[in-house]
Amino acid sequence: MARRISGRGHGDPRNADTRAKVVKDDYRPSRDEILRYIAENPDRSGKREIAKAFALRGEDRVWLKDMLRDLQDEGLLNKERKRLTRAGAVPHVAVLDIFGRDDDGMLLAHPNEYTGAGSPPVIAIRISRGASGPVPGDTVFVRMGRGDYDAVVAMYHDQGHIPVKLLGFDVDPATGTWRALSGVNITLGLPVIRTSVDHGTAFDIAGKGIASEESLVEAIDYAERLAAPRRASV
Repeated sequence: MARRISGRGHGDPRNADTRAKVVKDDYRPSRDEILRYIAENPDRSGKREIAKAFALRGEDRVWLKDMLRDLQDEGLLNKERKRLTRAGAVPHVAVLDIFGRDDDGMLLAHPNEYTGAGSPPVIAIRISRGASGPVPGDTVFVRMGRGDYDAVVAMYHDQGHIPVKLLGFDVDPATGTWRALSGVNITLGLPVIRTSVDHGTAFDIAGKGIASEESLVEAIDYAERLAAPRRASV
């Protein structure tokens, strides 16, 4: 990285000359710094992103390219879809295949996709205190409905969304009208509260005056309940 420094000579201002020089900082990250950055920033581990993180330009980017190639040749880095990862490291987000339990009952799993050398690592999945599982999917939501659980964590969208609609939606088979349309979509991990209805747009009945407002009312109610602790802390 270079920074430009401007100055004016001493003496008579009319005869002073303006000088500019480029000072070369000559900073290049060490191998360990590069490896640590890639391990800590799996979503920003492309060559350009690494160069930007260390403010490398010009010849320094050529040096970085050679350094990354050397680290790959030494088996310290893997390259997948223009992203670099630590060899043998478990991805930041990964699909796991659960294959058993250890002597203490802790779940054991392998990464579904593993490109490192040797056998894939064994990952122990710790169940939080007060939680249990995994629970068979054909009974877990029924048990939740009778009050055995406060919540169920599903592994992917449809695994949880289908039973939620089966439990919350009810249609009169004789008339085809909705007797219940319950369900709220809550997005977690945002700096703001977001809730919405748990059904589609229903354009086929738009303007007919027969759409149910139940899910909308529940979504507003949940948003208000989630906002209450925030209001209390202000």
